[in-house]
Amino acid sequence: MKNFYLLTLIGLFSFNSVFSSPIPDNTSTDAIQLVTNLYAMASSGSPVLVDGTLTQYSTNYSNNLDSYDARKMTNPGENWGMLRNNAVYIVERRRVIEGQDSVFFKMWNMREINYRLELITNNLNFPGRTGILEDKYLKTSTPISLNGNTEIDFAITNDAASSATDRFRIIFSNITPKGLLPVDFVYSNAVQNNRSVDLSWQAENTSQANIFSIQKSTDGIHFQSTNSVKAGNTDNNQYRFTDETPANGENYYRICSVDNTGKIIMSSNIMKVNVETGLEDISIYPNPATSGNLNLRIGNQQAGEYNIRLLNSFGQGFMDKKIQYNGGTLIEKIQPSQKIPPGIYQLEIKSQDGKRKTLSVVF
Repeated sequence: MKNFYLLTLIGLFSFNSVFSSPIPDNTSTDAIQLVTNLYAMASSGSPVLVDGTLTQYSTNYSNNLDSYDARKMTNPGENWGMLRNNAVYIVERRRVIEGQDSVFFKMWNMREINYRLELITNNLNFPGRTGILEDKYLKTSTPISLNGNTEIDFAITNDAASSATDRFRIIFSNITPKGLLPVDFVYSNAVQNNRSVDLSWQAENTSQANIFSIQKSTDGIHFQSTNSVKAGNTDNNQYRFTDETPANGENYYRICSVDNTGKIIMSSNIMKVNVETGLEDISIYPNPATSGNLNLRIGNQQAGEYNIRLLNSFGQGFMDKKIQYNGGTLIEKIQPSQKIPPGIYQLEIKSQDGKRKTLSVVF
């Protein structure tokens, strides 16, 4: 959250010449507000904050654009803002919501990776009000908490429509919008069990769901339906499924509730499981490490050539080398050719027969 307000302050100072009145700090628990944070999901699954917005509501504020609203300055990377009168804003002050209200978002400079949208609301939960996030690309409507946090994962793919600038909007209403099917995933989980992956989830409000479709992916972007579980066939709305044939390496899963027409109502969060492929007795130390102090230990493996790569969260390589392992125990000092900036990295070890193991290391 500190990062978000830093971004907000940067935006305010950047536009000081345009807006003469700064926005006062009003982030107490009594504030009525909506914060949106856009995260890029690193290959390790860790979110990296890239942009965000703030909207505050009061009877003393105006819906007209004035000195209390801050225009957005374009970032060199991903951009996320609120669209008003053909301009993009990072901060808005508006009157309290009466009846229906919409927030139209604009995004651009997106990459073909996974993202997470975090919605943080305070005191928007007035009696009878609902809030949904509409995804124009997936044609889904996701209910959002009106006094808490909601996280929605999504992907930008090579399909141009997935990166449409107007893909998302929020609709606040005192009447449940037509077509909103409030299936709610209480939790979803995926864990490795020997050579299988066990999936479990709990869903509420499933009266309009026909089946749960289990979707798989090896890159976290391109998913395919592989199996299904009948909805409403348990007393406690808890479900299980076992994938007996996961791929070697990274496996991604999501659970989709589907109605009688075949339309996806709601999707769970994306779950990642890295299925080990036989390189169990391989480790690194120390961890956290420094650029000049990281060791790889290989033991009880098949003799032969191994390829070692060190990658950052965006897949950029900091080292790529081959080593010869002749059996027994080998300690190999990992020495990148350049200084490693602080962060979480992936050390990938691949044998000549295609087995692979990825270890997270903190520098």
